Amino acid sequence: MKKMVRLFSALGLSTAIVIGCGGRLLYAQNTNDPNAAPNPYRMEEFPVQMPDGRKLGAPIGVEIDQSDGKTLWIYERCGGDSCAGSTVDPVMKLDGNGKILANFGGGLVNWPHGLAAGQSPADAGQAGSGWQRSRYVRYAI
Repeated sequence: MKKMVRLFSALGLSTAIVIGCGGRLLYAQNTNDPNAAPNPYRMEEFPVQMPDGRKLGAPIGVEIDQSDGKTLWIYERCGGDSCAGSTVDPVMKLDGNGKILANFGGGLVNWPHGLAAGQSPADAGQAGSGWQRSRYVRYAI
């Protein structure tokens, strides 16, 4: 009987210790706000000058042109979330002021998904990526 009392006492005491200290042991992070640290980044406005009042759709690919390092390629979803049934050009080349220098691709895709700029799939980072793209199309502008 004494052994049972000791056993239950030890079990009760260890349970109380685990419950009492467990709050601190369960959290790997401290309770400080992770967003309270100063933000070293700042927002830069880049107004894209769209033709004829067209809206910029969901941009799904942005690349700096490797030929000059100054112009920007944007691949977007035809002013919305999809290009299905649209003849709007989803690929645009912009200068440093946001002016469109070239655009193409209207009516060629339904669901734009990804952009990689380069002369070949290897230049664009596609070689050895572990998965295959369904199609690689080369455009020259």
